[in-house]
Amino acid sequence: MTIARGSGASPITLNVWFMPNAGFQTRSVLDREINEFRQLHEHVNIVLTIIPWAYAWDRLMAVVKQRQRDALPDVIQIGSTWSRTLAYLGALLDLRRSVVLPPTDDAITLAWNHRVPTGEEPIYSVPWFMDVRVLYYRKDVLEAIRGTLQDLESWEGMSHLCHWITRHPIQGKPFYALGPSVRKEWVLMHDLAPWVWGAGGQFLDATSSKAVFHEEPALQGIRSFFNMIRQGIIPLVGQEGLTYENFFTGQFAFQISGTWPIERALNLQHPEYCAEVAEHYGVTLLPAGSAGRATFLGGSHLAVTSFSQHPEEAAAWVRFLTDPTSQLRHARAIGMLPPRYSAFDQLFPAPYQEIGGVFRRSLDYAKTFQPILTLGTVERILCEQVDLLIQELINHRYTDELLRQTMTRAAEETNHVLTLYG
Repeated sequence: MTIARGSGASPITLNVWFMPNAGFQTRSVLDREINEFRQLHEHVNIVLTIIPWAYAWDRLMAVVKQRQRDALPDVIQIGSTWSRTLAYLGALLDLRRSVVLPPTDDAITLAWNHRVPTGEEPIYSVPWFMDVRVLYYRKDVLEAIRGTLQDLESWEGMSHLCHWITRHPIQGKPFYALGPSVRKEWVLMHDLAPWVWGAGGQFLDATSSKAVFHEEPALQGIRSFFNMIRQGIIPLVGQEGLTYENFFTGQFAFQISGTWPIERALNLQHPEYCAEVAEHYGVTLLPAGSAGRATFLGGSHLAVTSFSQHPEEAAAWVRFLTDPTSQLRHARAIGMLPPRYSAFDQLFPAPYQEIGGVFRRSLDYAKTFQPILTLGTVERILCEQVDLLIQELINHRYTDELLRQTMTRAAEETNHVLTLYG
C-alpha cells in the first residue's frame, strides 16, 4: 500500500484513542513514537486522546451506537479479547492487506488469541503489547520470615506466609501481603482467572454457551480470592476499594503482575524508583492451585475503525507501532511485554536473563479467555457484580452465601446475553 509522503501531501489528522499505559507519562512516551512516525509521514498529524480503561468500552459503544458523532477515532487501542465483538458490530476494518504478520516461529500465538491468521482470514486487530502474570516477591521479606521459594510453589503455601505477614511488622515496617495485579481499585476477570483456573474451573462451559463461574470448582477459586481480601491479605482501603499502593512502591511483600518496569520502577533515574524494591525483588511463577498451575495472558491490540476518513494513514500508524522496533521500544517504556519471541528476549538482556526465563516459562502455563462474541459484555457483567461484593466486604456484610448468590445472578445475566447471539 502506497501513501503520499512529504510536504507535498495534503495534511490530514488521525484521531487516536489509547489507554493510560504509562500513567501520567503516557503522552510523553507516545510522543516519541508519534515523532518517529511523522518523520516518515510528515503530512499526518496525530491527535491523541487518553481514555481510562474503566470508561473505554462505554466510549466505544457510544461511537458504535452513533451517540458520538464528532472527533470519531481512526485508530483505537482495545483489549485483546474485544476485536471479535467490535468487528461483529461493524466497528473495525479488516487489516489483512495492510499489516505485516510476524514469522510463525516468532509470534507468541496466545497474544493473537491462540492463532496467527493465515490466507484470506480477516485481521481486525494486531497485538501491540501483552502481559503474562508472574509473582513478584521481596527476597528480604522472604528471608526475614524464613520462607522459601518452595513455599511459593502453591497457593496454600503462599497463603501461610501471607497470614504471618499481615500480623507482624518486618524489620520494623508493616507490609501488605499480596497485591492482585496493577494499581487500580476494581477487580477484573483477569484478576480472578488464575484462582479459577488453578482450582480447575472455567468461566464458560466447553461450548462457550453457558456460564459456569458460579459452579464448583470455579466458585471455589473465586471464594479463595475473596477470602484473602476478607482476611486482610489482599488489602482494601477506605470506601473506594482496593488500595492504590503496590509492590513497586515498597508496601507489598508479594504481587501478581504481568509488568516488567525496567525503565520505570526499577530505573534509578525514574521518579517511581524505589531502592528497597529494586535491590530486593525476585520473580517466580504463579503458585499452583489444587488443580495445577495456571496464569493469565492478556494485552492490548490496535485496530483501525470503520469510521476512519483516512484508513490508509491509520493502517500505516498501526503498522508502524507494531513493527518490532517500535513495539520493543514502547513495551520497554511502559513496562509491558512485546508479543514476539525475538523482541521478548531482547527485553531481558544480561543480567536479567533469569527473570526473562521466568516470564518465558509462564507462557507454558498461560491461558486466555474463550474468544466469544460477547466477551466484552460478559467481562462488564462480572466486573459489576464483583464490585458489589467488594463494597459488601468494605461494609462487613460479605458472606459465602452472598458470594454464591451474586455469582449466580451474574451467571444468569451472562447466559441471557449469550442466548441473544446464539
